[in-house]
Amino acid sequence: MATINSFDDVPESSSNFSNLPSFQLTDDGNTALVRILHTNRNSFEIYSTHNVPLISKAGKTWYPKVNCLRNANDDVATCPLCAAGGDFAKLTSTCCLHMIQYNIDTAGNVTPTPCVWVKSAGWIKHNILPIIDEYGDLMLDTMFKITRVGKKGDNNTTYNITACPAGKYPLDLFPVDMSVFEGYSDLGTSVWDKSFEDMVAYMQTGKFPPTVNTAAPVSPAGNAYANIPNNAPANVPDDPDWDAMIAQRNAQAQQYVPQTPAPAPAPVGTPIMPATGAPVQQIPAQQGQMPTQQTQPWAGGATQRPRRYS
Repeated sequence: MATINSFDDVPESSSNFSNLPSFQLTDDGNTALVRILHTNRNSFEIYSTHNVPLISKAGKTWYPKVNCLRNANDDVATCPLCAAGGDFAKLTSTCCLHMIQYNIDTAGNVTPTPCVWVKSAGWIKHNILPIIDEYGDLMLDTMFKITRVGKKGDNNTTYNITACPAGKYPLDLFPVDMSVFEGYSDLGTSVWDKSFEDMVAYMQTGKFPPTVNTAAPVSPAGNAYANIPNNAPANVPDDPDWDAMIAQRNAQAQQYVPQTPAPAPAPVGTPIMPATGAPVQQIPAQQGQMPTQQTQPWAGGATQRPRRYS
């Protein structure tokens, strides 16, 4: 009979930005056994995010998702990434799927690992919501097998998600501990929550200022994630209209889109893009566009920043 490792033995991630590991299958044919910890449609948050290029220590470019500072009707200058234009201003609707992944070693020992799968809201709508609609409260009792279809780096990769036969993976051997996600927030972890000043620093240097890991220490006698601060955002309405919610988030990308003129010499002090990109072009100050350098909200040592909305 398989033995079970306690959730208390699950280590904290060493990342400063996430307290839970990200779920991933890296190559064609890779599989995983998971329980999906969502039993209804109102258990998701949708975030408008920027894909921001950063250079890893190994010299590779990667793209963490950074929460946009604007609401749909806010001026573009409210968010420096939106104001930068180009690829920086592009927005995606992002959701986080909470799961328990079960790894079985050659001796039959089971290790349950809480994890987060970051996907687009559209992908969640078409691939996960139908499963939730079918299984409802039985989601936690059901083991799912996820199979990757697509080689590493293939942009057309898909995933097959199938329910395992009832009783094959009993809860006493493959347990569910919902407490690992109590008080956990995707915002500030899987989705980076950067301030106005952090974004300005990135546009000027290509890097975000160092982030201090504020996660509470693990209690030896308690669950590894029981002490994470309770800063989770409120749930969406009981019966959310996903099409409307996604459309509302995507509307940000369709409003106040800066129009880049023909290349012109950039004035002194204009924020620059990271080393992997081209310099940001100066954009004339027009309604709904980024102000000129003389009137940028962060120029002249100004300390007041635009109001943020959660």
